[in-house]
Amino acid sequence: LEEWSDWFMWKQDVTTALMSQGLELLLKRDTKPPRKDSDWQSAFDARLEAWEDCQRQAVAIVRSSLGNLHLHRVKGMTTVLEIVDALDMWFQGYKTIAFRVLSHEYESLTLEGCTNVAEYVEKLLTVRAKIEQLDESCRIGEAHFINRFLTGLGGNYETFLVIFNVNHSLIPKYKDGKIIKRGVTFGEVVEAARLHE
Repeated sequence: LEEWSDWFMWKQDVTTALMSQGLELLLKRDTKPPRKDSDWQSAFDARLEAWEDCQRQAVAIVRSSLGNLHLHRVKGMTTVLEIVDALDMWFQGYKTIAFRVLSHEYESLTLEGCTNVAEYVEKLLTVRAKIEQLDESCRIGEAHFINRFLTGLGGNYETFLVIFNVNHSLIPKYKDGKIIKRGVTFGEVVEAARLHE
């Protein structure tokens, strides 16, 4: 992790790495050391040692993925949650900048800049995921996302778009409060575009 643009994928990659080692609960439930209750001292010591070992492993995983600047920023932190929270707090200030940069990328992405529909879909899904990771308020609705995809297909798809729009609706049709015709799904749109390709 070096720059704010790496943050989104970094956080996802670190969570996946912790999950693969069975350590993801250190970010959610097992964030504090076990408390001594009515256990014998030896049983408590064993639980505490196991928790500390898990923390050491998790901290090592996270630290191994950080660049020098952020290693310095989390120096002295001993729990994985403490490190992730500190980095999250640091990157909070960049969310507005990130949103604007990613929004521009999302709006300017077209099939013309890609080798085929599959690459276009992959890039569009990736930038959508990055935008939505910023905050819950940044979620892109399905109809808007499908419309963005269709708009980005470009001039070579004009005939396709006319026929597609005649036969499909992005928004469900209702009668008496019940859906009588569902809206098209993103998967259906992609498949139709691939067939046209």
